[in-house]
Amino acid sequence: MKLIIKIITMDKENFLNETENIGYKSSLHSADLQKSHELLSLITENMTEGIVLMDMNMEIKYVTPSVIKRHGYSIEELKSTPFEERMSKESYEKLMKLASEYLNSEKLKDPNNDKCVILEIEYYKKDRTICWSESIFTLLRDKEGNPIGILGVGRDITDRKLTEQKLRESEEKFIHLTENLPAYVSAFLPDGTLTYVNNALCELTGYSKEELLGKVFFELMEPEEAEEIRNRLKSLTPSNPIEKHEQRLIKDGKIFYQEWHNRCFFDKEGNPTHYIATGIDITDRKAGEEKIKQLLQEKEIIMKEAHHRIKNNMLSIFGLLSLEAEKLTDENLKRILLKSATRVQSMLILYQKLYLKNQNFDVNVKEYFLDLTKIIFDIFHGTKEISFSFHCDNFYLNSEKLYPLGIIVNELITNSIKYTVPVKDTPNIHLEIKKIEESIQLIYKDNGHGISESSDSTEGFGLQLIDMLVKQLNGTLKFSKNQSFETEISFEI
Repeated sequence: MKLIIKIITMDKENFLNETENIGYKSSLHSADLQKSHELLSLITENMTEGIVLMDMNMEIKYVTPSVIKRHGYSIEELKSTPFEERMSKESYEKLMKLASEYLNSEKLKDPNNDKCVILEIEYYKKDRTICWSESIFTLLRDKEGNPIGILGVGRDITDRKLTEQKLRESEEKFIHLTENLPAYVSAFLPDGTLTYVNNALCELTGYSKEELLGKVFFELMEPEEAEEIRNRLKSLTPSNPIEKHEQRLIKDGKIFYQEWHNRCFFDKEGNPTHYIATGIDITDRKAGEEKIKQLLQEKEIIMKEAHHRIKNNMLSIFGLLSLEAEKLTDENLKRILLKSATRVQSMLILYQKLYLKNQNFDVNVKEYFLDLTKIIFDIFHGTKEISFSFHCDNFYLNSEKLYPLGIIVNELITNSIKYTVPVKDTPNIHLEIKKIEESIQLIYKDNGHGISESSDSTEGFGLQLIDMLVKQLNGTLKFSKNQSFETEISFEI
């Protein structure tokens, strides 16, 4: 709020008593004057702005109650305490300079030289608390144009000055921080006008601060690049005020890469007020990424070659065992070789799923056992039809767990084929794999007598192998040999 006071004229001898002098001129107007005086008192006692009336010697003659309340001094104390004791040294010097400039005899002669002067004054309250006032000083003249006093109207700006001080301190810290950063930092207005740049950015562009400040940085870019940056900045919103992008720069025939972060600041209405951009040089990082990419490509080629050879070697072993088994007439030896061949095939299936597809170390359990059981039954094909029922929950399992589980299923099925199929007209095999929360349960059944009680070395190795693999899984193994053979294996994942 602005307060405008118009002083017309006052008597030379005592401008404060002019109202009383007018009262003597006509008793007819005494009632009106009384009302005016009361109204003026009401206004001055309740206004927040302070008014001070001084004579031409700058001695205080009158102050409004707000001045007394704000300073903590009484009117007598204000009159008797010199300005230099109630102001900071800088403010006192400014006030004296102002007085010497506008209150000299030459300027006072011509009323046309009069003008309002605004001055920010740092003063001390009676308790020595520092405060600030924005004061407007006006020269007062009488009817003949002679200077008779000075009118000062002030408003408290302490909060504003404290805010400005904090802002300056914050800006100083910001500048001190950014000037010593290896990153590029700039601040600019919505139209691209640069308001701040740090030394690193000057070094990058080759311009001095004086050349960059006040310049629209879009003008330093190629038109296409400038349009792309404009669009990026326009896309920022109060809910999404930051954007990041990479930029390529060719300088002195060399290619450099920077990563930039643009932060937009908005007013209460959501309109952009200014931006701060920070950039870092990522040339070395980009070179490192390219090197890693190249090494990964080379590694991938080597791994593919190694996988190809491993697969061929495993297929060769499987083929040799199968061929040798076909040549044998001893059924016991033949079964031993075929069983070894299925073990190799079990490992090969898992290997193919892990490395020759997507090299994901988590494998679909259902798909894996469908492939494995089909290959086992194809290898041990015979004259009898085997009824095989299979149920498996659809889930994934890490290869470290799936590998021993595959060998176990291979051992169980090959043992059933060895001991159940020959003695049953309709051999039945059932395999069920469940995932119950964080554990796996495998149930295997056949309608034979299961694994023989004889001392056959192969059978003994099969049982030992299953027991060893279950322990590797930190699981439990249960056998049931009633009228049919049943095995239950459980382990945590």
